[in-house]
Amino acid sequence: YQRRVHGEQWKLVHSGLTEKIRILSMCNLAHERKAQDRDTVLSYAEIASALNINEDEVEAIVIRGVGLKLLGARLDQVNRVARVGFTHHAMFTHDQWKLLHETLGTWKNNVSKLLLNFNDIKKRVQPVLA
Repeated sequence: YQRRVHGEQWKLVHSGLTEKIRILSMCNLAHERKAQDRDTVLSYAEIASALNINEDEVEAIVIRGVGLKLLGARLDQVNRVARVGFTHHAMFTHDQWKLLHETLGTWKNNVSKLLLNFNDIKKRVQPVLA
């Protein structure tokens, strides 16, 4: 039972993480292209292939990235390309990854303890309510 609840909770988080990973991957793709060419024009097909999504999802990812100010881009729906002006390119150092790992580990432990406390309270309250 507890594993199923965790899975449902993670599934909700998973969709948000997937979107963020795709947006950052889009930024990385544009950044790499910009290093090669001065003009960064990416086709919907190229973006979709790199992000492992359907072409009809490309516009939403680009728009979300622009809304978050992680990239500047114009969509050309007729030619099905994105013209990227700038990207936010973040690089994590080893120490930052280590800190993130520790922070997430602490968060995971705290959430687990909280769930155990809730389950304990639930067990104590159920006989009273019955």
